[in-house]
Amino acid sequence: MGEEQAPYPTPNHSGHQSAVVTSMALAFADILAANEWEAVCRIFQKRRLLSHKMGVVDEDYVRKANDPAAIVGHKIGIGRNEIKTATGFVEALGKRLFDGLFSAGL
Repeated sequence: MGEEQAPYPTPNHSGHQSAVVTSMALAFADILAANEWEAVCRIFQKRRLLSHKMGVVDEDYVRKANDPAAIVGHKIGIGRNEIKTATGFVEALGKRLFDGLFSAGL
């Protein structure tokens, strides 16, 4: 059997990461640990539920978010600490992107 792939994109294997690395020579794998990247992916999946599904968990969320507490059809919960932590991670990713674009003269 082949190696099982994570349901969320990891910083080393993300299609988005590959596109950015290829087009701008930027990498993000050294910015966040695997568990931090997973938290970023989960918070964005929660944002999708809150924006488009009235906060109700769907199969897509269960498949992509790696959230053991998620139950399809139930409302998603999001706490202040989760938001603060994810904001810090996104800020670090944004800084890397900004620094990369600035150094490339874009």
